[in-house]
Amino acid sequence: MHEKKIFLLLFLTILIMAGCETMKTRITSDPSGANIFFGTTKADLEYAGAVTPYEERYDNVFLAEWNAGCVQVKKDGYQDSEVACRPKEGGDRNLHFVLKPKIRLITRRITSDPPGAEIFWGFNESEMSPLVSDEMRTFKEISGVTPYKHCIEAQFKEIPPCYQVKKEGYKDSEVICTHRGDKEARDFHFVLHPLPPLITINDVFLCDQENPNSHVSSLKWGQKLLMVIRYTLSRVPEDAKTELTKYYYISDQGKYIFEKNFKDKKTAGTYEATLSMTVPTVMDPGEYVLHGIVRIGDQGPEKKFLFTVKE
Repeated sequence: MHEKKIFLLLFLTILIMAGCETMKTRITSDPSGANIFFGTTKADLEYAGAVTPYEERYDNVFLAEWNAGCVQVKKDGYQDSEVACRPKEGGDRNLHFVLKPKIRLITRRITSDPPGAEIFWGFNESEMSPLVSDEMRTFKEISGVTPYKHCIEAQFKEIPPCYQVKKEGYKDSEVICTHRGDKEARDFHFVLHPLPPLITINDVFLCDQENPNSHVSSLKWGQKLLMVIRYTLSRVPEDAKTELTKYYYISDQGKYIFEKNFKDKKTAGTYEATLSMTVPTVMDPGEYVLHGIVRIGDQGPEKKFLFTVKE
């Protein structure tokens, strides 16, 4: 109390005149419990041990005035109040401060091996959505892929506690969750495992070399043709090449009468593989099957095309 009065008396000048009155100073804050700093200017504010709400009364004093002075309050977890400076004045002095919470940023770091995975978050495993919407990517130029540092204001009521990453050519990561209401800084790291490449044969057909855009199913001896396999390679890591073997077979009643295969390496994409042939006279008139096969190792799909040969 002694220290408080020392500071308050800095602001009080008692003028001995006829008559007397009661004077008081009251300093409050919302929330309460803030430390009070006094000073004659903004530059010399000092803490005197007083906290809000604070009141000091002076009874039966002669007419008095408060000297000019400044007051500020501070509380942990809140922004410092503005500095309130008052001129020399008489009467009661009331000061009230409304404190604003400090903006605390919660940092979430999401990384993956390999990087470049899209990040998803949600309140549980069944409610996952992209961390960054397409609109945010377009207008705010935010990628939403790993590695990513995500800062969230702590005053948000709830922050989704679950994270997951996904990348083309890899199995979706597990979903990692903390707990509802978690407002601590967190680091999430995901190790992704590659998926086996997927081959899809879109079409297998024969076409005339002079008109490659049309399918031909009725052939003549000596006709020049293209055997075509259209296929898609997916679930391959970006820029990685996978060795493929393309097989062309022609069968007659289950017996292979023609076979050719080629190997090459491809990245993910859709391709058209062609092989030229001339219908030989050794192919008797009748029905045949063109088999188009694309394999990785000894595994891969097959698609068939039926055609006939005429004299």
